[in-house]
Amino acid sequence: MDSEKKRVAIVSKFSLSFGGGGEHWIQKVAQYLTQNGYHVTFFIPDIYKNEKNDDKFEVKYYYSRTVRIFSKLNLLNFAWPFILFNIKEEDYDIVYIPSIYAVRFIFSFRGKILLGTHDYYLPNSIISRDIFLIFPKAIIKALNRGNVFVHAINKVIYEELKKYTQQIILAGTFPFNIPENLRIDEGEKFQVLFMNALNKRKGADLLPAIVTKLNSLGLKDIEFVIIGRIQGKNKSLTSFLSHLPENTKYLGFVSEEVKEMELSRSCLFLFLSSREAAPLSLMEALSYGIPVVSVWKPLSRLIPEYYYHKKICVQADRSYDSIADKVLEFYYKWQSNKSLYKQFKHDISYFSINVFDQAKLLDTTLKMFETLISNGSTKL
Repeated sequence: MDSEKKRVAIVSKFSLSFGGGGEHWIQKVAQYLTQNGYHVTFFIPDIYKNEKNDDKFEVKYYYSRTVRIFSKLNLLNFAWPFILFNIKEEDYDIVYIPSIYAVRFIFSFRGKILLGTHDYYLPNSIISRDIFLIFPKAIIKALNRGNVFVHAINKVIYEELKKYTQQIILAGTFPFNIPENLRIDEGEKFQVLFMNALNKRKGADLLPAIVTKLNSLGLKDIEFVIIGRIQGKNKSLTSFLSHLPENTKYLGFVSEEVKEMELSRSCLFLFLSSREAAPLSLMEALSYGIPVVSVWKPLSRLIPEYYYHKKICVQADRSYDSIADKVLEFYYKWQSNKSLYKQFKHDISYFSINVFDQAKLLDTTLKMFETLISNGSTKL
């Protein structure tokens, strides 16, 4: 290892090939750090030793009984508070953990730590907000140490958590892969896209009723595309995906090429999450010029008001009737003038690529690591 390089360790509970939005984001950041003279080491559970990893990074494997048990129970999302393993603090200038729930590791490690807020989920309801967020706030208040910093991944999280700690820094997330020559196709049908993990939190349980409701109207030029891994057990969703209507495709987890093709031809994006931290799939859809029907209320605090003023993003209740009604508004707009709708998409894309400027946000993230390593400052 080059002793002159700044050394960053990144801890994960998933493999590098997991394919989630947060995992893609941190790898993009790691790549950028490497290009700017940092040595990046990923620490991932040893249950992923046989999986292919990106050879651009050094990878070390840690043993965790917790990870093994929670993985078998399909509960890995809840494992962070119980994960413990050793990292020599003198080997790294800073350790990045994408969760503020990693309590056992945080209290056992005495080196400099940067805690991401990728799982600081902002819920729809006030009651849910109190229940879900009381734990991380308590952790942050307890971590009154000069070597522990918090990385707020959006301005809402930053405003909420700065009440509990001054050692917080804002560096926003971004869509991780927007092609330079982005293509927007003009399809013959109105394609509605859902692209997220297929679980209840992401709203996948609503899909069967939404599709059924819209298909009951006898619309001949509408189709649905569903992209994402099935997570957890949902009998009605599994049954629906096994017996799809003719105008509905379930593609599962797809390659970047397939994803780009479906994004380029989609006319509307469904964002059905009830709790979210960084809506990366939504940012990606907007960058491709796709308007959005969302049921996630905190979204209006995260993105420019322009999106709502221009009816690019519209809010629906978390019910299939409300969502279907909003879909129909966009469908009739598309049907009445397809060339204007295509221009509408181009305008959305142009605006969004500037809002979610990956180069600027990567520079901000780089400065975050630079300042924390050099002097522990949270001012960029």
